Amino acid sequence: MGVNMGMLLLGSRVIPLPPGAFLVSGFAKSDTFRYSMLIAGFFFLGGLSTIVGMPSPLWFSITDLLLSYFPMDWFAHNFAKKLKCV
Repeated sequence: MGVNMGMLLLGSRVIPLPPGAFLVSGFAKSDTFRYSMLIAGFFFLGGLSTIVGMPSPLWFSITDLLLSYFPMDWFAHNFAKKLKCV
């Protein structure tokens, strides 16, 4: 069990995930907000499957699903707009 947790904790540092919404907002020619929300939806489904597969406290699951995916995608999209990537 300890090895699995170590792999989970170090996995994102060894192979970092690309900032999905930021990249999509930069590459999409039109309707960038819709495409970035689509990416957030894919990340949301991954988070939902993780919550279903691994037990966690209810407050953590609710906070994770409500505050992690779509609001952070919105911030990344606005940041890309400010950097003139959109």
